[in-house]
Amino acid sequence: FMSVVLEGRAPYEKVMTYESVVKEDGGRFHKSGYMIKFDEAAEKMGADTIRYLYASAPIQNNVRFGYSLGDEVKRKLLGFWNAYVFYNTYASIDNPKLDGYTPDYSKLNITDKWLLERTASFVKSANNNYKNYDLSPIVKDFEVYIDDLTNWYIRINRRRFWKNSGEDQLNAYYSLYTAIKTTCQVMAPIIPFMTEHIWQNLVRETESSEAISVQLSKFPTPTSYGSEELLDQTQKVRDIIYLAQKLRAEHQIKVKQPLSKMILKAGEDYQKAVENFAQIIKDEINVKEIEFDTNEDKFNNKSLTLNFRKAGAVLKGDVNKLKNRLLEMNADEMKDLVAQVEAQGEVVVEGFPTLSFDMFELKLTPKEEFAIANLGNNLVVLDIELTDDLVKEGILRELIRELQVARKEAGLNIDDRIALNLETENPTLKSLIQENMLAINTEVLCVSNEKFDGGFEKKLDFDDGEIIVKIKKQ
Repeated sequence: FMSVVLEGRAPYEKVMTYESVVKEDGGRFHKSGYMIKFDEAAEKMGADTIRYLYASAPIQNNVRFGYSLGDEVKRKLLGFWNAYVFYNTYASIDNPKLDGYTPDYSKLNITDKWLLERTASFVKSANNNYKNYDLSPIVKDFEVYIDDLTNWYIRINRRRFWKNSGEDQLNAYYSLYTAIKTTCQVMAPIIPFMTEHIWQNLVRETESSEAISVQLSKFPTPTSYGSEELLDQTQKVRDIIYLAQKLRAEHQIKVKQPLSKMILKAGEDYQKAVENFAQIIKDEINVKEIEFDTNEDKFNNKSLTLNFRKAGAVLKGDVNKLKNRLLEMNADEMKDLVAQVEAQGEVVVEGFPTLSFDMFELKLTPKEEFAIANLGNNLVVLDIELTDDLVKEGILRELIRELQVARKEAGLNIDDRIALNLETENPTLKSLIQENMLAINTEVLCVSNEKFDGGFEKKLDFDDGEIIVKIKKQ
């Protein structure tokens, strides 16, 4: 009424509402029974959480509401918040100059190009859904997008933010900043308070010419950079990495333990994706080399089992006798029999009448030095044989990781220089430390290895022995 009187128009273009708000289990709220007062919910959950919870529910459904669902929403929003905190943590040290900066697209890292394309795709989808007043798909797309941002882009590019690499480092800042800024603009109607906080403390600090509020900024334009193919390639690469990491876990091989190679039996589309992301794949899976090979014999042992339906029709009661004979064969006998079956002719097994090749089924079993996973019609193979040099490198990487953890436990900032002293009675570990002291110092920002009193102390346990670590801010 007031809007019509004062402005001559309704204060909205369209009103949409749900039928009911119900409890988390689907039951009804009752004034005389269980209910949640709005003021109480807003105080405990926060306004953004409530708005997000409503927006995530399809308009044709009832809205399920409760504190457990609110906690789940907070965990989802935490991913976006953590991306902002990550950027601020490093930007406060490096102070990247992004106001007015436009990178040379051809010099961007391939993951930067992917992130800009992925962001454009998110904006386009959100824009279409806003126009249709359909909020729940925007929330779902936001969750997938933030997972891509944090568990892919930030994770694989973390080192670029703390290695002073000039233009490449600036491009990483630019790409992540663009993603966070754009997400604020897309999600401002749904989570206005979080996006406004990030806008004021990041965007306005970076670009003084930007709107004084995210709500007053223009909705981002879904500009494609012509790299849509990267979206598909990245998904293929992530699938390969996921399977390779799963294989490591199944064979209880630590993430920090390097492996000699990964072998792929894959089509041209996968090969092209792997070639473009080769170094990233090596780093993520921790392998030295990537090979392509279509010859499965290199990493599989071939053996035979019986097709009981066909073999039983011919051998009757002797079918189990043939089964046991196959189990008793040595490697050479089985290899000879496999060759006969693959030739698709008559098969001769001593003590049995002439057999047909289709009475047998070929079975592939990974050789001891290989771990294999299927990816559709493709294969991901890890060479899991560990040489002495690989084992030593694995221990070194594990030591560096533990030292990074020790830095945090000692309450040090990420850019603090330290004095580091490592002591061990084990000759193997002692030799490993002496040979790699320069690399260790570089990774943990150590400027002195002299012995000292006081400081943070921790004992690290390894299979070969223990190392006493002492750390002090320098």
